[in-house]
Amino acid sequence: MSHREDYSECGNTPVKAIEVHGRAYHFSLFNSDYKPVPDEIEQVSVGKATLRFFMGSDEIQKKFFAKVIRWDRFVGVRCADKLVGYAAIYRDGVGPYDAGLKDFIAEFGMLSGSFKFGLYRLFEMRYSRSECYLFKLYVSEEYRGKGLGESLIDFLFGELKLRGLGSLDLEVYQKNEKAIRFYERLGFVTYKIFSIPLVGRFFPDSVVFKMRKDIK
Repeated sequence: MSHREDYSECGNTPVKAIEVHGRAYHFSLFNSDYKPVPDEIEQVSVGKATLRFFMGSDEIQKKFFAKVIRWDRFVGVRCADKLVGYAAIYRDGVGPYDAGLKDFIAEFGMLSGSFKFGLYRLFEMRYSRSECYLFKLYVSEEYRGKGLGESLIDFLFGELKLRGLGSLDLEVYQKNEKAIRFYERLGFVTYKIFSIPLVGRFFPDSVVFKMRKDIK
């Protein structure tokens, strides 16, 4: 893969540009005032497989999370002004979705909404225990195999380093050997392996690898 990298600034937002086989890709950090287009909301509103057993299908999650996105917890990559990939994080105990009890009750009703909110908060506690946690890394299917996932992580690390953070954590299912190898290649190390009790049968895998990379 041949590519060229350039760095610049757009207002107060650092921008990284790379060229892969003649096509330009631009990486940037979103902020809380960002004004997304509908396609971008569609992309980043996808939740996680670990939430399906109480949140419902991916489509239900999309509908819900589209209303509560925190853009300052995303970095994205564009090609020809189209968002083609992103990384979402938890930092300072705050994740990519600003969902409160009122949001759950409005969507699912008083009883179901309160129950789902309680479980959601339990999962948030698990993610927010890390100094910084990679909630999701995504690249559109047609743009995979171009090194954009690796470049997103590289750009994210640069931003986290500027903010004085010391490490980035993530979790991968044991069965997802391809993802484990990908993160190991980027320098992440498995520091804990655990099983999900009771509800593990609702997930793609009940065994999870916790991985970490120091930010240098």
